[in-house]
Amino acid sequence: MFSKTKSAPGILTSIEGIPAGLVNNHNEAFFYWMASGVKNAVLFHVDAHPDMNGAVNVGRIKSAYDYDEMSPANFICPAVNLEIISSIYWLNPHSIKRKLQGLCVTETEYGKPLRSNCFKHKGCFFQSRFDYVWSKGFYLEIGKGKNITTKDIMIPQESPLILDIDIDAFCCHETASISYLSEDKNNYEGVSGFEKRIDETASILATLPRPDLITIATSHGDGTKECYVPPAMVKEVLRYLDFRLNDLFGRSYKGREPFD
Repeated sequence: MFSKTKSAPGILTSIEGIPAGLVNNHNEAFFYWMASGVKNAVLFHVDAHPDMNGAVNVGRIKSAYDYDEMSPANFICPAVNLEIISSIYWLNPHSIKRKLQGLCVTETEYGKPLRSNCFKHKGCFFQSRFDYVWSKGFYLEIGKGKNITTKDIMIPQESPLILDIDIDAFCCHETASISYLSEDKNNYEGVSGFEKRIDETASILATLPRPDLITIATSHGDGTKECYVPPAMVKEVLRYLDFRLNDLFGRSYKGREPFD
C-alpha cells in the first residue's frame, strides 16, 4: 500500500485474531494506524500521559513510514488531521480524579477542523512550518474536559476501534511525568502493583466493542532517554498484559463483532 523507504517499527503480531503492533516509542504506533487503512476510528488511549501536544511538520508526513517525524508526545493530533481518528477516550490508570476522559474531536463539537493557525509557545512554533495543531477549544479541553464513567463511552457501530496502550499506564518509574496524579508524585509507587492497574483496565475494556486494531508501546526508550518503563520490567508487564488481553478477547468475549 505504501512505498517502503524505512523499516517498519517493532513487530506485527495478533491477539486472538486482532492485529497488534508492538513498538517501543509510542509515536511508532502511528505506523500501524496509517498502514492499516483504518479511517474515522475511535481511539481508546491507555496511557500515563496524554500524548496530545499539537505541533508537527505536516509537509514531512507522506506515509506510515514517516512515524519518526513525530514524537511520543504529539503523534495523535496528526492522526486526527489525516482522518484516521475521529474521537478519543483517554484512560490513565494511575490517576484517580482524571482517570477516564472523553475527548470529542469532531467539527460539530469544536467548530473548524483541527488544521488551523499554530499557537505560539516561547517562539518555538511557526505557522509556516507546523500546521497539525489542535483547535483552541480542544487544546483547552485536554485534562480539563469532562471526566466520564464507562457508561458514558459511545462507540458507534460503524466506527472502527483502535485500542492503544502504553504500558507506562501500568508501570512507570518517571512518576513526576504522570499526568493528573492525585498523590504526591515523589512518593507515588508507579512500578509495583502494575497487575492491579492492568486488571482494572481489562474490566473497562470488557465493556467496549472488540477492537479492530491494537497498538502497544513499551516506552523503555534506550534505557535512559524517553525511558518511562524500567527496561527490566518490560517483559513481566507485557506477559501479564498479554494474558489478560488474550483472556478478554478469547472465545468468551461478548463484545461487538469485528468491524468489516
